[in-house]
Amino acid sequence: MKLSKDKRERIEGIFDKVLMDIKPKQGIKKKVLKVKSKIDKQISKLKVYCDCFIGGSIGKDTFLKGDFDCDLFLRFSKDYSEKEINTWAKKILKPFAPQILKGSREYFFFVEDKIDFEVIPVYKIKRTDKAENSIDYSPLHVEWVESHSKYRNEIRLAKRFCKSHKVYGAESYRNGFSGHAIEILVIYYKGFLNLLKSAVEWDDFMVIDVENRYKGVNPALMLDESKLGPLVLVDPVTPDRNAAAALSREKYEIFIKACRDFIDNPSEDAFRIEYLSPELIKSRCHTKGNITFIFKHIAADKGSPDKIGTRMYKEYQRLLNRIKKSDFSFVKSDWDWDGGQFAWSYIQLKDEVLPPEKVLKGPPSNLEKHSEQFRQAHNDIFEKKGRLFAREKREFRRPIEFINYLMKKVLKYQKETLLFKILR
Repeated sequence: MKLSKDKRERIEGIFDKVLMDIKPKQGIKKKVLKVKSKIDKQISKLKVYCDCFIGGSIGKDTFLKGDFDCDLFLRFSKDYSEKEINTWAKKILKPFAPQILKGSREYFFFVEDKIDFEVIPVYKIKRTDKAENSIDYSPLHVEWVESHSKYRNEIRLAKRFCKSHKVYGAESYRNGFSGHAIEILVIYYKGFLNLLKSAVEWDDFMVIDVENRYKGVNPALMLDESKLGPLVLVDPVTPDRNAAAALSREKYEIFIKACRDFIDNPSEDAFRIEYLSPELIKSRCHTKGNITFIFKHIAADKGSPDKIGTRMYKEYQRLLNRIKKSDFSFVKSDWDWDGGQFAWSYIQLKDEVLPPEKVLKGPPSNLEKHSEQFRQAHNDIFEKKGRLFAREKREFRRPIEFINYLMKKVLKYQKETLLFKILR
């Protein structure tokens, strides 16, 4: 896709303005280095064959202003057993009194100087085939991105763009692009603008083999089928891994549309982040003739942001899934969390009163066995055009009745999800 000179200059001007707003100062990096220094001293004191490695977006220097989370890796010699590295990690991190969390390997979470730290024990390796666990090669991802350091600011723009359109984050409550996937895409397309122009022309199913590891063979035929999605992005470090496995069809399509909209009408608004709130739902989401239920989700006291967010999102999904399967006319819904004490969601239905009775469709009347089962299960049976039907009294006729029932019967953590407001 070719852009006119005027449009290209306009877009580059927007990029320059956005970068001034999102590029972080060095204060965060200094705080991280301070924590790393404390850990290094503990390692030295305990005389362990281990080092502390800064990972994630801070290690790659692709993080954004306002990012307050950091991944640290305790890289152990392979002379240690799995049990030993876990034991040593606890001793090394004892001064920080971390929470112990479960993953493919135990890892640790603590907050220091207003930064969320996740510390993961790994084996120090130079090749992925030496890994004992998939997490062992995470530091190699950092090294790969650092080898393309000229794209750091381009990656920052891409991350901010994805955050603005709610397609950033591989957590199960986001189902978007991981930071690593965005980094790979920007590097592959040699810049953010090239990524935007290319994404506009993506097909329903895309395969990108970044370093041609499969040499012309379709990677989708070789990778684990459970990890396939609308975008197959072959990880340049671990080619048997789809770096975009978490990306849902919905978020894939939102991203493509956002790219198209920006190319058609470039604006700084495409980088503006707004989180759901009761005020925003009332002013922009609620529509006349419908009823909108606003829910307030209370974040749990303990756990990593990923686990806390997932817990709240699952409660929202429990409500949404039951409502979509009901007879009420679903209009739209959304869920959002800014990482703070509360998440907000809404579910909008048609404001209607359903008939007192509903008709259930049964089997063809000539199927004797199935017809008999249907007759035993229902009382008011009638036949029409060779098929059985049953009339049943409807339990819930109004949306509010059904919502109140779901709040009591479906939610796993009832005290953490509140019906905050109803809009008509």
